[in-house]
Amino acid sequence: MIAASPHTYAAVENQLRQQRGVLELYAVSGKMDMIALIAAPNMEMLNTIIDSIGALDGVQRTQSSIILSTRIRQNTGHTEHPSFTP
Repeated sequence: MIAASPHTYAAVENQLRQQRGVLELYAVSGKMDMIALIAAPNMEMLNTIIDSIGALDGVQRTQSSIILSTRIRQNTGHTEHPSFTP
């Protein structure tokens, strides 16, 4: 998760587009501004990627979590917001 300085979101996003290992980037609400999904072949490279994201211009702080397992993955085939019906 990434917290960016105000008015730097676009610049941080552009830097993350060039960042090795970044697979996906999400804008989120709350204390953090973005979630970057990253992948690395080993823990050493993961640490290097996380450190380099934290050093990007406009990044105030990061918080990392490692996905241990996937509990639910529902593939709706939609790339936009799915419509839900009760």
